[in-house]
Amino acid sequence: MDCFIHIGPSKTGSSSIQAFLTENEQELYKNGICFLRLSKANFFELRFAFSCEYKNTRASQNLGITSENYEEKKNLFKKRIARKISKVKDQGLTRVIISAEGLGALNKTEIQSIFKWMYKRFEQVSIIPVLRRQDRRALSRYKNIVKNKGHLEQQCLVATDNFDLEYFLKLWMDIFGKKNIKPILFPDSVPESRDLIKDFCAASELSHLSNILKIDGFRRNESIDGRAIEIMRQINLMKPDRHLVPLDKTQKRLNKLIENSFDFPLEKVQPSKKEAREFYETFKLSNEKVRQLFFQNREQLFLEDFNIYPEKAHYPKFQPNDLLKILITYVNSSP
Repeated sequence: MDCFIHIGPSKTGSSSIQAFLTENEQELYKNGICFLRLSKANFFELRFAFSCEYKNTRASQNLGITSENYEEKKNLFKKRIARKISKVKDQGLTRVIISAEGLGALNKTEIQSIFKWMYKRFEQVSIIPVLRRQDRRALSRYKNIVKNKGHLEQQCLVATDNFDLEYFLKLWMDIFGKKNIKPILFPDSVPESRDLIKDFCAASELSHLSNILKIDGFRRNESIDGRAIEIMRQINLMKPDRHLVPLDKTQKRLNKLIENSFDFPLEKVQPSKKEAREFYETFKLSNEKVRQLFFQNREQLFLEDFNIYPEKAHYPKFQPNDLLKILITYVNSSP
């Protein structure tokens, strides 16, 4: 039995891929393929099962993980996942597909651990990362961390380790082998027209089922108006430790009201053209090495056009009436 693991990383279309797999779960099963998960499609249990240290995050809180029960939870998740794999194998299925964007943040030791564990249960394991141009991913990430993690700074171009794509892919390639790494390119980062779901199907060897699977209509995480993002950031400034505590129902409801208070995302958070280009340039050598390794038929890994950005960075400002509308809606919708 073979396994294909989509590892994200975050802000590269994972929700769309997971929605596609969920929608087609029964049809995949009929064709001998299991979309493996425990509670949710993002399979965060798998990420925590192989983590090296406890971190207090929203995901860990949602799974009931604490510093006290951390090791117990890890072992519990491994046992549950192992039982599901055994059941799938007993049913005669030939392939397992996993989508867990949290795996994109694993370190070398954690990747080695998941490699040993997986190859005790599968004959072949393929890794599917999605590569997105760094400035575009950083911009999308900024909106997410303001909304969900209490980010305070008005700075939309901030990188994490896995923005360096050569470093990111090499971690996995050194352990799983180059031939088992099957990267795909995010559609907004290339000059040609691409479809994320179709590319994922090709990487996970599902293209032969394209006539029976639902392929279209899986775009998720639509844009949020920049004014809504700025309102959330201002709230974060008033409560800078918000990210350290669980996002309660009141805050979730308020965030949703803020998101929906603007009928259409007319104003965008944008870095300046110069800022975006300079941010991207820091990864250009890394991108070229990835192109040589995995995309030799391309002249360059990503489209290098920055005319989508303004000359001056733009962080939309909200008006008093925007706040008044949110307040009235909040009061009238109170449970």
